[in-house]
Amino acid sequence: MTTTTIETELKLSLSREEHDRLLAKWGEGVEPLDQVNRFFDSADRTLSANRWALRFRLENAQPIVAAKGPGHRQDGITERIEVEAPYEDSLDLFRGSFQLSQLQADAARHLEGLFGDLRVEEILGFHNLRRPIPFEGMVLELDHSSCKAAQRWELELELPPEQLAQQKSKLHRAFEREGIRWLPSDEGKMAWASRIWSAPD
Repeated sequence: MTTTTIETELKLSLSREEHDRLLAKWGEGVEPLDQVNRFFDSADRTLSANRWALRFRLENAQPIVAAKGPGHRQDGITERIEVEAPYEDSLDLFRGSFQLSQLQADAARHLEGLFGDLRVEEILGFHNLRRPIPFEGMVLELDHSSCKAAQRWELELELPPEQLAQQKSKLHRAFEREGIRWLPSDEGKMAWASRIWSAPD
């Protein structure tokens, strides 16, 4: 089932030690989601230039395709349009470049409507290990991402805007109790991975 939503999420940067402390305190026994993320764009980077992204994800081997639109970030909270659905066609398409019209996914139709039938190719990728942790009526996403030799740790909370402000305050108090810094993230995972991929080896 395809979902088209305004994604609203809080992103907080963590150190490795903070990540491990929260995992031990709140996430013991939680099975991780193994996410392999690959991003595609045209040779002239049409999507990136317009702050859109086409993402192919394998989540515990389940393929998911998403189009993610321009985001607005303030105090660690990001809002952006997202068109996402499980992908059930052949994975062979993602081994090389392809036209958006070849990709049987609503995310591709959305991008095709905006930018035409682009030919896209893989431009970057990263791995993420996510643990969805139930906590005081919400689900926290504790992430450990790796891209080439770089690593990052963070916590995400995705909720409708009307709920996020209230739960943000609750989470802030919990961080204070645990002695964890409250450090809103100023860079998304794709931007982080793009910076690493573009850096000289």
